[in-house]
Amino acid sequence: MGLVFALVGVFLGHYLDNPYFDGGASIAIGLLLMLVAIFLVGKTKRLIVGLGVDDATLASLATVVKGQSAVETFRPPLTMYLGPTDVVLALDVDFRDELSAVEVESAIEELQTAIKTAHPEFQHIFVEAKALAKRRHNQPVV
Repeated sequence: MGLVFALVGVFLGHYLDNPYFDGGASIAIGLLLMLVAIFLVGKTKRLIVGLGVDDATLASLATVVKGQSAVETFRPPLTMYLGPTDVVLALDVDFRDELSAVEVESAIEELQTAIKTAHPEFQHIFVEAKALAKRRHNQPVV
């Protein structure tokens, strides 16, 4: 678009012998660059400060986690983009009390596999298996 502004400004400036068109085109290009900069700041600001995934992905992730038979409750997940297709996921999960340590380990592997199948962008998945009962009054449990 900037090149079109420049072409039109220079063409009209020479064709009409009026340098104001060239100057006006320069101003229009400057305004265009400002708009692009504002757009890029809005898009990259959240990535710089640690943007998490969107609400639709969080809802889908909650569905996957709730679908695991070993999961009793879990806190809302923490996510952060490391790159365009590389997302870190941290989950605090309360597994059923009757599960043994070996069964919890197997459940964590199943959970990670289910998440990676549904959302391959989650390259790093950290599952903290512990009771959440002590923190239920402080943070929401899904």
